[in-house]
Amino acid sequence: MKKVVLILAAVVLVGGGAWYFLVADKQEQANARERLRQLEYNAENAAYDARHQVKRVVEPSGPVYNDPKAAEQCRENLKRIESAKRHAATQLSIASGDVPLDAILKAMGVSELPRCPAGGEYRIGPVGTMVRCSIGTNATATHDDDHFIRDY
Repeated sequence: MKKVVLILAAVVLVGGGAWYFLVADKQEQANARERLRQLEYNAENAAYDARHQVKRVVEPSGPVYNDPKAAEQCRENLKRIESAKRHAATQLSIASGDVPLDAILKAMGVSELPRCPAGGEYRIGPVGTMVRCSIGTNATATHDDDHFIRDY
């Protein structure tokens, strides 16, 4: 009787182990395949989003980006802000680093920074770097429609 119980126990253990390695491994493999499919899907979506983001940056659309009058006004704003930043830096004896915005506004005689007429955002930056517009330059042959200070 003890031999029969031992044999049955061995059969149950071997059968359970075989079931685990054959069936459970297949389930784990199926889960791994599903995770891989999800990662591939996420990677494809990220690549698609990246392509369209680059396209928007490289190929700006609409007449606003290519409007020379808006670009000229933007450049004038950039020059005013840069001049005020330099003046405030001199007044506050700041040789490097950021100039406080309120000091720049005070030097300009305004309560808030002017806005880019094309919808760009101005980045003041630290002393020694030029004020920039987020639109910047584009791939056209002329610089009349660039939102960038060339010579200051």
